[in-house]
Amino acid sequence: MPIFTGVHKQYEWLETEHRLKEVVALCPQIVLGKYFAVTAVDSGEFRLSEANESADWKSAGRIAYSPLVESIAAVPEDCCGRACGPFDEWYVYETPTQQGSLCMDNPFTTEMAPPNVFAFVNLGEFCPSNPEMQPITELFWKQIEWMQPQSYIADGNACLVFASRDKSLFAGVLDTLEKHPSEETEP
Repeated sequence: MPIFTGVHKQYEWLETEHRLKEVVALCPQIVLGKYFAVTAVDSGEFRLSEANESADWKSAGRIAYSPLVESIAAVPEDCCGRACGPFDEWYVYETPTQQGSLCMDNPFTTEMAPPNVFAFVNLGEFCPSNPEMQPITELFWKQIEWMQPQSYIADGNACLVFASRDKSLFAGVLDTLEKHPSEETEP
């Protein structure tokens, strides 16, 4: 699968076959020196362990919030696909941010506004380029617009999606991923 790219307002986005663990290893700048909110791990909630809480992770509204990420080694293995696999979703911020509560209701019948946060990674074959997913993609961009993350990354069933409003960061991630084919597709 080639890397697909696009633009939505202030966000550039890409789709790739890379897995989250690969992207974090190849592009640690996505999270280093930042904070992130975990809305899905292996399709479910990231439940904090005592070790996570000791490392200053917080949880509110079924969303887990990281402390300042100072090294990739400090990111718990159980929250970034290094142990679980796909269906992980993160919103990355430059400052500590709390966004609301993970909403399990139907996104088509529930207001797409604070405090409702939907885990789009769990909605079927979600990829922004998939025309069959256009209604979901429209809701996704509406949520991104009110949440205003610097970046979004989700490792889903059909693809990994990375979106960012940081043009330099996006260009660096795209360049790196183009130079390093996904381990999943190598012979």
